[in-house]
Amino acid sequence: MVNNTLNVTVRDLKMVGDVLGKAVGAGANSINGVIFSVSDTAALEAEARDKAMADAKARAEQLARAAGVTLDQPMSINEYTAGPIPYEVKAAPALGVGGGETVPVSTGQIQVNLQVTVTYIIK
Repeated sequence: MVNNTLNVTVRDLKMVGDVLGKAVGAGANSINGVIFSVSDTAALEAEARDKAMADAKARAEQLARAAGVTLDQPMSINEYTAGPIPYEVKAAPALGVGGGETVPVSTGQIQVNLQVTVTYIIK
């Protein structure tokens, strides 16, 4: 018994189904799934960070107004992130499928989640 595992990176989403079809046509008899991910998360994390900080400040200002105080500078800032969560598509085993045709693949969304906790000094 021989087992050979191959990981393939496809950057053009329109080609994923064609690549899977060609893999089956070339003799692949077990496809464990397709995982969509983001190769460079830095720009997405920076955007999420800016949005999280703006949201934290807006919420803190609203709370400060309700309490009759004003905000000063942040006393502490903490960031929590888990990075993007890959979106996985389970593919049925390719045994007996024949092969060569394009395999239908449904895409989804990948979310970059980032949370900040900001403690402000109040006046």
